[in-house]
Order: sequence, then C-alpha cells, then structure tokens
Amino acid sequence: MIRKLSLNLDNSNTKKAQILLDVLTESKYVINFYIQKYWNFNGKLNINCLKTEYLNCETWFSKRLQQNCAKQALGIVKSIRSNEKRIIQKNLKRKKPKTLPSMPIFNGNNLMLSETNIEIQFGENSFDFWIKFYCLGRKLQILIPTKSYDYLQKYIKSGWILKKSASLNLRNGKLFLDVIFEKEAPQIKVSGKIIGIDIGCNKLVATSEKEFLGTEFKQIVSKLTRKLRGSKSYNKALKERNDYINFELKKLELGNLQTIVLEDLKYVKYKSKLPKFMNNKLQYWVYPKIVNKISQLAEESGVQLTFVNPAFTSQKCIQCGVVDPKNRANELFSCINCQFVEDADFVGSINILQRFLGQENMVPGIKSGDFCNVL
Repeated sequence: MIRKLSLNLDNSNTKKAQILLDVLTESKYVINFYIQKYWNFNGKLNINCLKTEYLNCETWFSKRLQQNCAKQALGIVKSIRSNEKRIIQKNLKRKKPKTLPSMPIFNGNNLMLSETNIEIQFGENSFDFWIKFYCLGRKLQILIPTKSYDYLQKYIKSGWILKKSASLNLRNGKLFLDVIFEKEAPQIKVSGKIIGIDIGCNKLVATSEKEFLGTEFKQIVSKLTRKLRGSKSYNKALKERNDYINFELKKLELGNLQTIVLEDLKYVKYKSKLPKFMNNKLQYWVYPKIVNKISQLAEESGVQLTFVNPAFTSQKCIQCGVVDPKNRANELFSCINCQFVEDADFVGSINILQRFLGQENMVPGIKSGDFCNVL
C-alpha cells in the first residue's frame, strides 16, 4: 500500500523559502531541457541514454539534482510517447486521424527529489520532522522544521514506512513537501458480507445495509458554489468539503465485510447529455475523490472493491422490478407500478448489489401503463 501525505514548509524563514522557490523556478528550465533531449532521441529511452549530455545543460544545479530533473523529464516523455502509440493504432481505423501530440512543455510547480538531495529526520523537540535539503548546487544546504497532522502521526504509529524520496511543491503560494508512506497490504478476505454502495450528490453514500453517510453534503457543496473560484473563502470551503468527505467515509464499518460494490460512474460527466443546471451541479461532485477514499479504506482492511454497470440502477423498483425514470423524484423512490416507496439512494445501493450478485432481472424501456410484475 502507498499513501502520499503533505508536510507544510511554513516554518522556513524568508531566505530559505526564497531558495526553494528559486529551485522550483530553475527546475522548469532544466526539466524542459531534458524533455527536448529525450523527445529528439532516436532509440530506446532510459535514464542512461543521455548520460554523456548532462554537462550540456547550463544551470547552477548540482549533477545529482540535474539527474532528478532528467528522471522527471523522462517520465513525462514516456507518458506522451505511450499515448502517441495508442493514437497511431486507433488512427488506422479512423476516417479522420487525430493529430499526434507535440513535444510537451513542463510548466508545473513540483520537483521530484531523491535521497541524494533530501533527508527527512524525526524530530526530538516541538517539531515532528526536520527536512534537510542538500546537494542542490552553489553549495546550498537548508534545514527546515515542520509539524505533522494527527492523520500523519497515525501512519507513523501504525507501522507505515517513510520512503526516502519526496516531491517539493508550490500550491496556492505555499510550499509543501509531499512524502510517501508504504506498508504491506493485508490479505484479501475470503468471507464476510457483500454490500452495495450508491454515491450521490445530496448524500455522500447510501449502503445496501441502509446506512447513510454524509447527509449534510448537499449543504456543504451549496456553500462552495456561492464562493468565487480561487478566492480564500473558496479554498477554505473546498478544504471543508474534502475534510467532511474523509470524516464521514471513515465511519464505514469494514470489519465484517468481504466485498464492496460500486457503480462505475467515471465517465458520467463526459458521456451523458444532461441539462445545464445538472452539469453545473456535477462540477462540484467528487466521485473520484469518494471512490479513492473508499478504495484506500478497503485496501487497508483487506476488503475487495468491484464495480458494476450503473444503467437503470436508480430507476428499477426493488420490489416489482419495473424500470421507469418516473420512479425516482430527487431523493424519493416511488414506484408507479406497485407504489413501493423508499429512499432513492438506498434503492440504488440494493440494485447495485443485486447486479453484482447476478440476481436482478432488468426490464429496460418499459413505459407507464405497460406494467408487468417480474418477481
């Protein structure tokens, strides 16, 4: 298992912070230098193919830091080249071939650092960590103290191992160091309950056990929509939303579970023809974030995570089996055939579970007045 956590570097003084900002600024030039070299290289790409050309980059960076920049550039080029191969293969079947990607330009505010440039030490005083930056160039060496949050202390105390590499980042005008923790994953459970989970816009999740989490999510998102994007109040509301998601999802009882079933909605915002008001609402929907958090919690507990096709899960009656879009009105499910009434998200979670278990009997396309009882 791998987890990425951020350490705030606010405790660095003005001089130290400026040095790190200078490092990030110079890294853009160096990374783009190596991107150009790798992009124009004819042959198998690897970290050693440009070894003789390291000295050609006119920079104040040390050779060790240049090598880290080269590795970062190599990863960017490999990713683009891999995508390029897929486009070429698909173009053979297209009438109008897509344009191949051009050479990428790195303009990010992050720099990958290895143990040759950074050392993270556990603090023995009021600070939790001391971060040492060295071999940067110009004989620069920086020591910055930082404090961790409660969730980071949880990883330290529960046997997670801190990796020696890290990433220096600038986000919203603040410096952060993203560190990586690793731990061996527990064995996957072979027995236990199987539950379905419906992820919603009003409530975070509803389970097939009739457990509802994040019932105030709609109000949290409503507060966010009233803020100006990029403002301090918006970023504060965004943090509140993310903290709320993490807090609520931790309430999931995973101890007696074997499998969690979710519906696969990763393309819902791109492949669905929805009204404008619904598209605006989905801008603040955080399906990937919720799935990622559930995935992490499941992995740590040895619970399997699987996905099913979401078609009609919100429209099918779990009592009579009739499928009709009129069955659902906002958060209420009211079957127009058998008058069964229940919470709509709970009904969705049952349908998700039944689809996984292979017990459902869909009746797509049935219309009002043309009912049949399928159970």
